[in-house]
Amino acid sequence: MRVPCAAALGLLSFVSCAAAEEPAPALPAPDPPTEARALLEKAARRQGTAERVGEKAVTRFLARFEEIHILDPEKGNFQLDRSMQAYAVPAPGGRYERVRSEGSADGELSILGHDGRVGWIRTKQGVREFRDPVKDAPDRRDLENRARMLRLALRVFFLGNLASDRVPVRLLPDEEAVLPVGREGKTRKVACRVLERAEDRTTGEPPLVVRLQASTLDPVSAWLPGAGKEDPGWLLVLDYGEDLKRKAGTVPEGMRVPAWIEMFEVPAGEDAKPVLRIQASVDGLEIDPEKVPDSLFAPPK
Repeated sequence: MRVPCAAALGLLSFVSCAAAEEPAPALPAPDPPTEARALLEKAARRQGTAERVGEKAVTRFLARFEEIHILDPEKGNFQLDRSMQAYAVPAPGGRYERVRSEGSADGELSILGHDGRVGWIRTKQGVREFRDPVKDAPDRRDLENRARMLRLALRVFFLGNLASDRVPVRLLPDEEAVLPVGREGKTRKVACRVLERAEDRTTGEPPLVVRLQASTLDPVSAWLPGAGKEDPGWLLVLDYGEDLKRKAGTVPEGMRVPAWIEMFEVPAGEDAKPVLRIQASVDGLEIDPEKVPDSLFAPPK
């Protein structure tokens, strides 16, 4: 029971006096990060992305590749020279991510993209939107593969954002991961800390497993399981090339960016072997939103 001040004869006086005697309750301390979040935050500081959260979170980027190899069972294998790959999350209220992938193959420039509304391709014959489910199926799958690689890259290139988002993350047992290398069936073993980001029920994004090299906390792989038991999974593998010397200004200052990435399709089944689909050298990275405008993803006129 509150005791009013001696001179408090009215309600206003009572409230004023009580407020003076009873300080406002302190705000509760934020929950300490889980062990998984703490590990991600430490890895993000090492990577140079710990501050890229909230309003500073990276939602679009542009990567430059000196060379990128596409291994496609339907379109055939080909190499893009001096390729540019741009990616942006769906626009507010939109459903589809934006992608622009361009480069020269056999001396011919081609551009493949999605503006958040429809997929499209530009060749020397002109621009064609993907409207025919049969005729455009190979190009549509090619675009999906490139978009998948860039979506996975967004997650592991910017661990700060992954550590701060609302989706739960948990630690899985440490392991010596056997990671595929190239198309010759070679592998390398890496002692890893393993994290699993849960399914994002808001966006429908499936769960994601990220492996960090135990000694450096560099992300060395990202695993995306198939949507169903019979669907293939996807594995992005990253290599850092400690002797790589990039020109000044080609990647964001203070940020650790892998030198080489490879994406493998892993068919369903316990004995299935990974099949290389895309491999590329990462020669530059641009994250300034003004350098990656919405107009970049629109079909060329």
